[in-house]
Amino acid sequence: FQRRFGLAARPPEADLVATTWLAGTPEPWTVEGHTAYDITHTVFHLTDWGENPGGLPPSVAEYLATWLPVWIDDWLDLERWDLLGELLVVDACLPRPTLDEAAWRGFAAAQQPDGAMPAVRTMPEGDPESLFDLVYHPTLVAAFASLLATSRALSELAHTAS
Repeated sequence: FQRRFGLAARPPEADLVATTWLAGTPEPWTVEGHTAYDITHTVFHLTDWGENPGGLPPSVAEYLATWLPVWIDDWLDLERWDLLGELLVVDACLPRPTLDEAAWRGFAAAQQPDGAMPAVRTMPEGDPESLFDLVYHPTLVAAFASLLATSRALSELAHTAS
């Protein structure tokens, strides 16, 4: 928030990166549930939500490039759409995103015709008012993931064409 308001981050972000859980390159099989959110939010803030892919230290970017495809495959197999969407956003924030086509197809197939996205497996049943809280976050994640990945792919095409 300091950077967004034109202030110098205190302490400097570069000094804080090494203290994050992600910078410790955790054992890959420990990435589940809330831990995956820790990864995604660290990447979002270090890259300014994808605007600056170079904001990731090279060691963190390399670690993510190695393990992110594995985690994406796992969340796709488990049909954990909320976390899969967040990891797809992380992928789009990397200096060299993979934009995994199979994961995107599975992710898109889970989304409902009205745009709603279940958090896990299939849409829960019930009246729309009670379902809102259950699908609000995964639906926002789906929209953001799609937008960021599309933007990233178009940027790559523009750089290739010029």
